[in-house]
Amino acid sequence: MTNVTLVRPWKFNQSYTRCFTVLKVMDLNFDSPLLRVPAHSETAKTYCCWPCRSDPLTLQLTVPQTGFVPGQSVPLSVLVTNDSHIPVEQLLLSFVMLVTYHSKPPSMPNTTSERLVVNTLKGDSVQRNCKKLFTYEIRVPATPPTCFNVCGIIQIAYQVEVEAKVKGCHKNEVVSIPVTIGSVPLAQHVPIQPRGLVGQTLDVNGLAGGSVATAPPPNASSPWAVDDSIPPPNYQEALHMRSTAAPPTDDLDDPETVQPNTLDLDGSAYKPLYPVFDIPSPSAPPPADYTQNYMAERAFVNPAMDVDKDKGTWL
Repeated sequence: MTNVTLVRPWKFNQSYTRCFTVLKVMDLNFDSPLLRVPAHSETAKTYCCWPCRSDPLTLQLTVPQTGFVPGQSVPLSVLVTNDSHIPVEQLLLSFVMLVTYHSKPPSMPNTTSERLVVNTLKGDSVQRNCKKLFTYEIRVPATPPTCFNVCGIIQIAYQVEVEAKVKGCHKNEVVSIPVTIGSVPLAQHVPIQPRGLVGQTLDVNGLAGGSVATAPPPNASSPWAVDDSIPPPNYQEALHMRSTAAPPTDDLDDPETVQPNTLDLDGSAYKPLYPVFDIPSPSAPPPADYTQNYMAERAFVNPAMDVDKDKGTWL
């Protein structure tokens, strides 16, 4: 945010404030090699107490990788093993943004967290004594990249969640996996050297006291241009980060106007824009224990035993 104050003698000063977005260039190819590795998470929950304790409801979530950019879809493989007597009415998939604010001296040290649901997707239901595998895709909209070690005041993290909404007054079961959102997507091939570092010959004259090069490296403004397979992104508005300024009302006696620090140059409310890529998304792998043996068990089910409609898929 930039602020300009017009000092006028014998009159009130006039201040003008304009907001702008500072984008962090985060290349997923050099953040961590673990971003290319599939991730798996699972949780289990039992209902009621002994001697009425039920068998567990198990949720298993698998993603093919943990590094994505806005515009891609996160493929999710969800394996639900409902051995309990309580049916799952619906699976709710969410892409969540976790923001942590830190205040430092001279102010009082404090830490505040905020949870924003960026995108949601409604899934299927799972009946009791049933085991089912689902594959979903949840899109990553325009949003700022993950930020941990750049700013000591604001930290941004993301995760994908799957919530099993059970019937009755029981507590829902949730399984989640952290993901990293960057501004440069993962390349198909692992690069050997960092992008933007072009091989240069040794300048002997420069070492002897000649002119020092001050030009930026090639493609510094668009790091994704180094890879020809990555098209340039489009900048779109982050809908989950819209300005919370109150809109004008019809009451002429007490009109509510938008504050100057939330206005754009054309007088409209400020809208942060972030790069969104149009590139393919990875495919979802099956969970670790979803093997061919499980498929074989489903192939030899006796149809005559399928008399209970609540059982769903027999094992």
